[in-house]
Amino acid sequence: MCKKVAIQNQIKSDLLFYGINLNQSARYWSESFVQQLWSIEFDDPDYTQVFQIILAKYEEICQEIKEVTTFIKKWRNPVYSV
Repeated sequence: MCKKVAIQNQIKSDLLFYGINLNQSARYWSESFVQQLWSIEFDDPDYTQVFQIILAKYEEICQEIKEVTTFIKKWRNPVYSV
C-alpha cells in the first residue's frame, strides 16, 4: 500500500475513533480539505499534536510525489536542443 494512502487511512481511522466522520470518500484530498483537517482540535492536547504530526507527514509525502511526478514528466519529454 502506498504511504500516502496508509496515512489517509490512519487519519480517517483516528477521526472515526474520536467520533468525527469525514464524509470524504474521494481518493484525492484537496488542499482546502487538508486545511480543514488542520483546524481540528481534540480534547486531548497531546493527541492534537500527534494528529498535526501525521498531517505534516501526509503533506510531506504529497510534496515528494509532486516532485517525483514532475521529474518523470521532464524525463519522459526531454527538450532537445539543436
